[in-house]
Amino acid sequence: MEVMPKLITPCNVHSKSCEAVVKAMRAKGVKRFILITSWSVREDRKVPYLWKWAVKTFLFFMKDIFEDMGECEYYLDEHCRDLHYTVVKPFHLTNSPSHGLQIIARDGQFCWDIQPQICRQDLAKFMLNNIAQQAYYKKFLCVGHPY
Repeated sequence: MEVMPKLITPCNVHSKSCEAVVKAMRAKGVKRFILITSWSVREDRKVPYLWKWAVKTFLFFMKDIFEDMGECEYYLDEHCRDLHYTVVKPFHLTNSPSHGLQIIARDGQFCWDIQPQICRQDLAKFMLNNIAQQAYYKKFLCVGHPY
């Protein structure tokens, strides 16, 4: 029993909903799953130390959310080899209109060579245009626009 109750309940909306969606997909025989998380939600040696420090320091209030997104990615990576999943990872979503810029997608937790922001409209277009793209199966894609 905890002596002091937690003031903030840890976030599990991403991991629990991911598991529920996968369970429903398997029950219906659906294989394709596209999910949105964010950059750097799982440990990766390729992610620069300065970036990790900045995220932990300035986005500390989102720590539980990022950890939960990481749990969701881990679940897909370790328990969903039967599915054709793609995790799309924008860092900063904006509400601005699309400017028709090229969208760059790189496999991994972090990408230093693309702008970390993308509008929701462009992200949705990228996801719909690549729903059948087998090259993106079982990938974790950082997305953004070129500098």
